[in-house]
Order: sequence, then C-alpha cells, then structure tokens
Amino acid sequence: MKPVRTVIMAKAPLAGLAKTRLIPALGADGAAKLAEAMLLKTLRVALAAGVGPVELCTSPAVDTASWKHVALPEGIICSGQSQGDLGARMAHLALRTITAGERLILIGTDCIELSDIHLQQTAEALRQYDVVMHPVADGGYALLGLNLFDGSLFSDVPWSTHTVARLTRQRIENLGWRLFEGELLHDVDTPEDLSNWAQHCIQYPPAPDTRYGQILQEICEKIAVVNEVIAQSTVTCPACGYRKKETMPIDACQWFYACESCHVLLKPKAGDCCVFCSYGDVACPPIQQNHRCCK
Repeated sequence: MKPVRTVIMAKAPLAGLAKTRLIPALGADGAAKLAEAMLLKTLRVALAAGVGPVELCTSPAVDTASWKHVALPEGIICSGQSQGDLGARMAHLALRTITAGERLILIGTDCIELSDIHLQQTAEALRQYDVVMHPVADGGYALLGLNLFDGSLFSDVPWSTHTVARLTRQRIENLGWRLFEGELLHDVDTPEDLSNWAQHCIQYPPAPDTRYGQILQEICEKIAVVNEVIAQSTVTCPACGYRKKETMPIDACQWFYACESCHVLLKPKAGDCCVFCSYGDVACPPIQQNHRCCK
C-alpha cells in the first residue's frame, strides 16, 4: 500500500499580510497571531493523526526572517512553495507527491474543525477512492486527498469563491474518478467566522501553557470585545451622498476614507477621532466603549 503524505500549505503569519480580512476585527497583530495559532493547531493535528510524513510547505521558506518568531514542532518536513497562483502551487505539490508513489492529503490552516480523526478517515478512504474532499460552508474545501493527479483540478479555478468545491466536484466526475465526500466543515476567514472559532476553542480547549493556548486566550478576549460593540457603520459621503456599510477597526481610528462613487478622500471633522464618527451612522468601537481615541 502506498504511503500517505500530509502536506500543509501556509503563509508566514506576519502582521499586515496574514488573515487580512480579519484585520478590521482583530487588528493586524491580532490577525497574525490568529494565523500563527491556527498553523500550530493544524501541525499538531497532522502529527497526532499518525498517517504518514507531515510536510509544511510555506511561502516564504521557513529559513527566512519571516518565520523566526514561530516555534515549529519537531517531526515535520519543511519545503518552500513553487511559483504561480494558488492552483499552480497546489498542482506542483500534488504532481510531486503522486509521482513519488505516495498518496496525498493536502490541507491549509484555515479550518477550525479539521481533526486528526478526519485525517485518519481520509487515509482510510484513499484505500478505496481516488479522491477525498471535505467541503467548507463558504463553498471551498478544507481537505483534498488524492491517489491520482490531473491538472484540471487546479487550473482555471476561481479560488476564494463559493464555487470552488462545486467546480472541483464536477471535474472529478468528468474524469470518472471515485469521490468520497466528507462532512461539511467551517473556515475562519472573516469577522463573522470568529464566534464559531471561539466556541470551538471553548469546546476543545488547548493546554494553557502552550503557545497556541496563550494566543487562544488573547484572541478570545479580543473576540469578546468585538461581540460587545457594533462593528459596522454606514458611511455617507457629504460630497455626493453615496452610502456604504463598512466594517470598522476594533482598536484603531481610521483617518481617511475614499468614497467609491465620487472618489473624494474624507477626513475626520474637527474634534472627531475618525471618519466613522464624522460620517457614519454608528460611532467607532473605541468611542462606543468610552475609550480614549486618537485625536
């Protein structure tokens, strides 16, 4: 029986570059810490599954300065991602692994619910099926297990859209391959996903003396703050009257706002701390919490 290799694709958890869609809720540093926590959790899960070698494939490579603050566990193989878009990088990994005579379990770090049991079940299913896929609620997938390779699974795919899993499912059917589809899981990509993540962590708490546990406590405290405030405000442009609902930074002031309609650059009025307090229908989170803001 061919061995199973679990490959985790990940970006360096750097502030301003990692989990950017969560920055409005957590701030750049908080979003980066969450990315680090989810990476460490995914590595722990993959090692605990014990189905075969665990490879961390990163951008940039782990021997660069971008990774010096991350304490990676022992027992993993590290590699760098190839060039190209996400599909091209995934295809390169899949082709390399399948050509080497191994079965592949390809995952990222965004799924809060992916467990060692899921990986074990995937390895077992690959004994009978050509492909295993665990879809996620936003329309993508958290896991792709492969016995075979075909580039059509990775080319011309609208990544990060709600059609990814459906399109992949259709292409697998066109190839005539046997597909085992696992249970629906959930990613953490947007501020709306944070409550699910916090609830999952409460249900499955990590050891508090670990780096993951420390980050978890810090992020959960910040999520509790997020849940206490109104995070969205509808901004009305004074120049053209255009209105748009925006997600506000939780712990910072936004000094500039460009109107999508007339492209006027808005700035706070005299005495206001930010554009939301001047032109929004809801004051910014720091003001809602009676905190001093950046005037």
